[in-house]
Amino acid sequence: LARGETYVDPLVASRVVQELSGAERARPGDPLALTARERQLLALIAARLDALPPVPRDLLSLASVVWQSFWPGAVAALGGHEPDDVRAGLRLLEERGFVRRRADSSLQGEHELVFWHALVRDVAYARLPRSSRAARHFALARWLDDRLGEGDHLFDVVAHHYATGLSLSRAANNLPLLEKHRIAAREALVRAGDRALRLDVEAAELHYARAAETVLAAEHAPFELLIKRGEALRAVGRIEEAAGLQEEAVRLAEADGDALRRAYALSRLAFTLSWYETGDSHRVAQQAVGLLGGEATTESIAVLEMWATQRLWHGDLPGVLETTRRILEMTERLGFSQPARSLGLHGYARFNLGDVRGLS
Repeated sequence: LARGETYVDPLVASRVVQELSGAERARPGDPLALTARERQLLALIAARLDALPPVPRDLLSLASVVWQSFWPGAVAALGGHEPDDVRAGLRLLEERGFVRRRADSSLQGEHELVFWHALVRDVAYARLPRSSRAARHFALARWLDDRLGEGDHLFDVVAHHYATGLSLSRAANNLPLLEKHRIAAREALVRAGDRALRLDVEAAELHYARAAETVLAAEHAPFELLIKRGEALRAVGRIEEAAGLQEEAVRLAEADGDALRRAYALSRLAFTLSWYETGDSHRVAQQAVGLLGGEATTESIAVLEMWATQRLWHGDLPGVLETTRRILEMTERLGFSQPARSLGLHGYARFNLGDVRGLS
């Protein structure tokens, strides 16, 4: 089993995990009740762990926090063991067939190890005191966060461990631990949502939703989170929820006296309202443009792009041309490359007004 040479039925595995997690035990005759043979399997794994010296046994439980594969540096950070003890303990675990080294690593500067069998990892994790699990996940998230670069593919892993720590803290009603880590957790979850947005919008929305759970009842959700989650909800077709968050962002910006942010939130709301053919979308977009001053900002450009789109939908080609010229002038002043959508709208309007050079 420890070398992955024994097939384990997935249903058996789920029952073993249920037993390990301390969930309510199934009654005799229940289809989820463990059979005698499955209990023997559980006992076999536990006995093998009991036979380990204390430090390697503890290292195995700490490694299980990381998940099926892990890095020695993470294990050392979670347990406070001396580096020499960690190296010796992991070497012993390799020799006894609990873990093996991977040929490559997903984290630069760290070699990577993997449990030989998922059930061994589950048994090791179940041995961690429940009271310490949330703190371990938060510590691991911080350790990874310190080692990640911009655009790193492990941002999702950091977010996962923060989300797990939040969930475990709530389950244990550990409010001090929750308060200590909720802001860092929110930032990590938003970052993971940003990364997922163009690849998997449902995953992005889940990250943003978990980030929203860190906002206390007495607080306002951050403006950026309201906008980003609203965009994700709109993209997955949850239009009413998206509009509700964007309206909240509008009210928040208005309360703060921030006209530019209010204009930007209104432009996002206008895009969402365009799903309903009521005319509200055009009215809201016009309201957003009315709040703009002469400053050139990325928010101003986004508001104007929404307004140019609205004017196109209403057949106002001269208005499209006027608005996109304004956008292109702004991007030049900011030193940005010209936005493809604005160029497309500008060219379309020129061509349909009789200027064939619009095709270029």
